[in-house]
Amino acid sequence: MFQFINEYKGLPKEMYVLFTANVINRFGDFVSPLLALYLTQKLGMSVASSSVVVTLALVSRMPGSFLGGKLADHFGRRKIYLITQTIAALSLLPCAFIKAPHVIIVLLIASTFFNGAVRPALDALAIDLMPIEKRKLGISLMYLGINIGVAVGPALAGLLFKINLPLFFLIDVFTSLTAVALVLTLIGENYVNAMATHHAQTETIKPKLNATTADILKSNKRLAAFLLITSGFSLIYVQSKFALPLLLAHVFGDNSSALLGTLFSINAITVILSTSFITLKTQHNATFLNVILGGAFYAIGFGLYAIVSGYLLYVIATIIWTFGEILMATNIKAYIADHTPVDFRGRINALYLVLKAGMDGLGVLLSGWLIPIVGPIQIWGYIFAKSLFLSLLIFLDNKKEHA
Repeated sequence: MFQFINEYKGLPKEMYVLFTANVINRFGDFVSPLLALYLTQKLGMSVASSSVVVTLALVSRMPGSFLGGKLADHFGRRKIYLITQTIAALSLLPCAFIKAPHVIIVLLIASTFFNGAVRPALDALAIDLMPIEKRKLGISLMYLGINIGVAVGPALAGLLFKINLPLFFLIDVFTSLTAVALVLTLIGENYVNAMATHHAQTETIKPKLNATTADILKSNKRLAAFLLITSGFSLIYVQSKFALPLLLAHVFGDNSSALLGTLFSINAITVILSTSFITLKTQHNATFLNVILGGAFYAIGFGLYAIVSGYLLYVIATIIWTFGEILMATNIKAYIADHTPVDFRGRINALYLVLKAGMDGLGVLLSGWLIPIVGPIQIWGYIFAKSLFLSLLIFLDNKKEHA
């Protein structure tokens, strides 16, 4: 594995700063994953009331993403990242000290809104820092940083949630501000502007004067179709958080929660161990072909849940669909960057994030309707078919360009 990690040496030093900031920030992402538990166990809200707050928080990411993407394109990705990440962190700070539930809820939703604004600015900043020929490697490094942080942080979050709630909030704030400090001090605005100018001069896709996001999508229908189709894979991936727990509960009963946690750990470990290998083995493929390959891994991995039995085979299935997750995460953003004008990347990335969020919700609703009809095992046959269908659409959308 280490010989493949060595390949990351070819990236600009600023990418390693952004990678480190990503690891630190995701390690300290304590509040978001445990929001539902915090509302019910610490604030004493009912399940119904807490679901409304969680939904509001999730929905707030969508306008946050649009705002962050637009501002990042107009005022600079680094600047907007620093501002929105700082506000998101400071919104959580009073929660460590105050006791008023309504104020805390407002602050939690505000933090989630500004975190939504962070994502498109950060994605566009990462693209700006990378030479075109190293784009996939850089994206995979950022993705690896997310998973390194997530693999370790939640365990500490769960412990602090039980024994020291103020520290639970304060560490989230501290890690976010540490990430901001790294970017502020070690990635210069002049360097970012120079790289963005270089990309604008060397890349072939140029926006029309006074163009809007709608104009970009109308003039590049292949990109528009790609955004819609690939966001559809969220219909499938979200089942790891919805249909999979129901499957394990059906098969293993009371032991399902512990076994589900182990599968999630295996997923994270697979990402950490395999991302560099898979990226380097596929980096010379056409990007859309890697997305199709990712769809095939989704189909096989998730589809296996419909026909296998026994926990070991569920582990194997999880590893297989994780390979698809890696290919999706490291290639979809690269495709968007390759087909989007430089000064529209923040907005197009924001649009993709919003589409994904919508597909997440739709995927849960569809499975919630279908599982009572076909059962928690047979549902995976439908998910298998969806994966193959979306992969076919990607192929048809791109075959003329590469014919």
